[in-house]
Amino acid sequence: MPKRCLMLAIPFACGLASVALADDLKPPAPANADVTICLNGGETDAEIAACRRVIQDGKASDGDRSLAHGVLGYADVSAGAFDPAIDEFGKAIALDPNAAFAYNGRATALFSKGDYDRAVADADKAVGLRPNDFPDAYVVLGTLADRNGDHNARIAYMSKAIALKPDYAEAYAGRGNGYLRNNNYDMALADFDKAVALKPGLAGQLSQAYQNLYIERGGLFEKKRDLAAAIGDYTKALALNPSNARALNDRGDAYNALEDFPKALADLTQAVAANPNNAVTLSNRGVAYYGLHDFDHAIADQTTAISLRPDFANAYFLRGMAYNDKPDLAHAVPDFEKALSMTPPSAPAYKGMQAVAVAKRALLNSQPK
Repeated sequence: MPKRCLMLAIPFACGLASVALADDLKPPAPANADVTICLNGGETDAEIAACRRVIQDGKASDGDRSLAHGVLGYADVSAGAFDPAIDEFGKAIALDPNAAFAYNGRATALFSKGDYDRAVADADKAVGLRPNDFPDAYVVLGTLADRNGDHNARIAYMSKAIALKPDYAEAYAGRGNGYLRNNNYDMALADFDKAVALKPGLAGQLSQAYQNLYIERGGLFEKKRDLAAAIGDYTKALALNPSNARALNDRGDAYNALEDFPKALADLTQAVAANPNNAVTLSNRGVAYYGLHDFDHAIADQTTAISLRPDFANAYFLRGMAYNDKPDLAHAVPDFEKALSMTPPSAPAYKGMQAVAVAKRALLNSQPK
């Protein structure tokens, strides 16, 4: 039978029994050969059979039987049999209420089943009993810290797991997500890269996280008006997923800001195809059409954006600009005034909108009836 190995590097799996069974947890002198065989970690059928014999041995100590149940529990977790694992760990804890290794294992099984509150309780118990032995428990605690939006706690727990197990790829990935949610993009990228270097198979699982990182960092660059860097990050996201509507929209918006309207139109047309009901994307494409002096298409896109989001003040203003340049002041002025009425006076764009609306209304009123 092949050896079992857990994704989360659970003690007992893949030769990690020495991590879980510190010297003071092991029986001082195994009463029989079955105990010794069982404590090899439950990675083979012979070891599992030995654990079952220890459990059934009326002469075995409670400590030996607790450890045997724990070994079987880790073997079940490794096989994806979480309910039997939880049962085995419960029996181990009943025999030894301070069996930290059993709390750690049960936390992992409960986490895998989505029973998060109980997983946190068991992980807390494991690290409370043995704070330097169970990196998996810290990963459980770190992953679930985000449920309450505590990204700093996630980072701290994952850092503890990494300190205990420096090659723990999943802990780097988890910490990277914490950094990402804290908008610390460079630290997130470094952790994601480390996770993939340690375990290349994580690249696929982290693809969406990488995309989010590049898009969000690109947005930060765009706010700083570093449009070249922003486009570079959006392009990296699109290299991972060419149909990422958000990356297409954001890169198209950056191209609009650079007045590279053909590239903007290409990106935004793909973004609209991917998400045809996104008012912002349609409005952004309207800007690209406007920049190319295709006023009819610009008006059409802004009109669709308004139909999807009737409170979209900027779309009214942009449609007014397209009408104005047709020129069609009779339609432009109501759009300018509608946009102004929907914009708070404290908004940075208000005075500019007001100046345009007033000037265009005066011009329209001056024309012969």
